[in-house]
Amino acid sequence: MKKVLVLILMLCLVAGVSVPALAAGRPKISEQPVSATTDEKGNVSFTVKASNVEGLTWRFVNPETGEEITGKNLSKKIKGLTVEGANKKTIKLIGVPEEMNGWTVYC
Repeated sequence: MKKVLVLILMLCLVAGVSVPALAAGRPKISEQPVSATTDEKGNVSFTVKASNVEGLTWRFVNPETGEEITGKNLSKKIKGLTVEGANKKTIKLIGVPEEMNGWTVYC
């Protein structure tokens, strides 16, 4: 019984220390990106305002299927697309195909 109580106490202590530490490291987004169109070369950039950029994850949603793809995995799903800055304040998509017209972007 003592071992169980010690284990519970240790878990409480770890949770009490680690949860605030994790929360402090999360990005704090103050403004999501605005809509944008590609330039004549098929490139587009999106920027988010955030106070802590570590751990940012860009997400792209296909309006036809509802599928959500992270910026990191987007070039794996869309042929010919190159992604720069997948976990930074500004993400750049190079060679955006017409099929991505109307997709939702958020961070």
